[in-house]
Formats: sequence, structure tokens, C-alpha cells
Amino acid sequence: MIQTIWVTSFSEELYHATGKAMLDSFFKYRPYGIMLYNYDGDGLYVNSEHIINSLSNSLDVNPILIKFINDNANIIPKFFGGKAKKCNCPDPDAPKCRFHKKNCHYTYFNRNLIRWFKIYVGLNYVRKQYPNTRIIRVDSDCLFRQHISSDWLDDLFEDNDMVILQKVRPYPETGTTFYNFAGKNTHSLFDALIQRYVSGKFRKSPRWDDCYQLGTLKDKFVKAGNLKVKDVGGELKFHSDVVINSIIAPFLIHNKGTHSRVLGISK
Repeated sequence: MIQTIWVTSFSEELYHATGKAMLDSFFKYRPYGIMLYNYDGDGLYVNSEHIINSLSNSLDVNPILIKFINDNANIIPKFFGGKAKKCNCPDPDAPKCRFHKKNCHYTYFNRNLIRWFKIYVGLNYVRKQYPNTRIIRVDSDCLFRQHISSDWLDDLFEDNDMVILQKVRPYPETGTTFYNFAGKNTHSLFDALIQRYVSGKFRKSPRWDDCYQLGTLKDKFVKAGNLKVKDVGGELKFHSDVVINSIIAPFLIHNKGTHSRVLGISK
């Protein structure tokens, strides 16, 4: 039986907005595996019951993240710890890329660079500390709906390196992603993913977000026969329907867009 680690991440603001409810639902239904949360700040804002029953990791002291912020301060906005100012495009705060110049650092996908990279820094820590495991990434705006057994996870993964939700989307949804690190293929993918960011190669991409960077590398590995991926995504009516119309929905729901469109937290 392969050990399973569920991984999420949050700041103090996100913990109180959605993370607490997500962890409450995890410990209510007790899916197979253990929970590990990556956190910003001192972590003292996390409820004691969540601290006691989870593994945790501080992102603030991660050397890869610290160096990345220093190396890319000129494109990271000040509110994320960098030195970059707003762009000179006609509408700097416009979220869509079409309202910005090509490769502008201030599109929604690009100005939130540090948020996206933190996801992979956290996952990278977990797979290094706990090799030969299944690691399931869930955003803090997810909620568990019932127990998930080890048998169900076995049936979901089968012999695949990754299980994703993509289907008609151009890139996979990274807020609910299943990684099998029991083999070398997924580790190789992650080595390349981290290197893509720390080397600065990501800057040549039209989008710097987690979905685009993972998706382009995933396609490259699959094409070369170096990664086996199972797509369980459902049909989309709206942008946030990724999990709702998938086989994951009875067990886990992802309230995608809660932080930005509903709570106005995301920059």
C-alpha cells in the first residue's frame, strides 16, 4: 500500500477565508492518508487541532523560494515581496493578457508568479522529504465531501504517474492534482519544473502560472514517452466547473475562483 499525502498551502488570510474549512472537512471525513500544509508567516494562526493532526512546512524559510524572489525581484510586485511596479499598459490592472503588451510582467498570470511558484516549492519539499509516495495537491478552497478509501485511490491512479483534470481545457487544473512519486517519471517531471522556474526559462513563456508551466512540460514528457497521465476532467460550462463535472466530485469539490471573484483576495 502506497503512502498518500494530501498537500495544501495558505497564508493567514487564506487560512481564515477557506483553509480552515478545508482542513475541518478533511478531518471530518478522514480520507486515506495524512495532511501536510505549507504556510506563509509564523503559522500561529492555524488552529491547534489542525497543527496537532497535520504535518506542516514553512515556506518563508525555503532557500529555493528565497533565492527565487531575490533573482526575480524586478518582475515580482512589491505586494509579493519584489520590487516591480505596475506596467505602462493602458489598463495595468486588467486581468486578461490581451489588454497588456506581449510578455508584460503585470498580467494576472504573471504578476501572481510568486503565488504559482510557491505551490511547486511546497510540493517539491514534500516529495523530497517523503519519496515513494502519492502526493495529492488540493487548493485551500477545496472541501471534502465524504471518505476516500485507499482502494478508491488505487482505482483512480491505476499505473499512471499523474491523474489530472483537463479535458477541454488547454492546460490542467493544478488546484486538484494527483501525483505518483513512487516511480522516477514524476520526479523527473518535477526536477524539470523547478529548474524551469529557477533558471528563468519561464520568462520566455506567454504565461508564468502553474497551469501553463506544468501543462507544457507534461505534454513534452508524455510525447517523449516519459510520463503516463490519466485525465479524469469533466465537461466545462463555466471556468470553475473543473471538478464539478468529474468523477472526483462526489468526494471532493473545488470552489475555484473563491479567492479572486468571491472574496477579492487575489491580486
